[in-house]
Amino acid sequence: MTHEHLRVLDETLWLLAQRFKEFADVLPPSMVTLHFQGRAKTTELLRASDIGRSLARIIAFAEGEDEDHEQMQAVLDDVLQMLFGETLARTPEYRRPPGLHKTELGRIIYDARVRLIPASQLIRPASVARLFSVSLQTIFDWVEDATLQPEYLQAKTRFDRVQILDFRRRYQPRKRKLTTPDQTP
Repeated sequence: MTHEHLRVLDETLWLLAQRFKEFADVLPPSMVTLHFQGRAKTTELLRASDIGRSLARIIAFAEGEDEDHEQMQAVLDDVLQMLFGETLARTPEYRRPPGLHKTELGRIIYDARVRLIPASQLIRPASVARLFSVSLQTIFDWVEDATLQPEYLQAKTRFDRVQILDFRRRYQPRKRKLTTPDQTP
């Protein structure tokens, strides 16, 4: 693992630990088992945790190490659920934050994600717009409101063709009824 990626791993784990501490401060003490013992000792404990090992696997995969794709997809889903899951949702679900790809951790996550998708399956936003006969702005609006989930290949927006075709099967554009001035709608 590169020194830079190790720094991102440790910073992410530290932020998670701080978030945990926020919850721990409002929960009964009997529910809290992690005691902060200084950043160096806590970092060791965090790296050894399930989330620490999972993040390390994602980083290694993003760096090019071989891993079973099905297992890596499950690891990515588990980590994304933990990081971005709907806390009060009754079922496990998460939404990747819109600016995730602009963060250090996000770039690593997307580097891992795009390794799971064959390059021939990634399509450009303009192709998606043509497929739906909508403007490019509409595609980016759909990204903004989470109607579509993009992938980021070296900071360039791409879409998984399989997901787009699945969405297309469900897509029902609103049809405007055209009327002339002498007709009433």
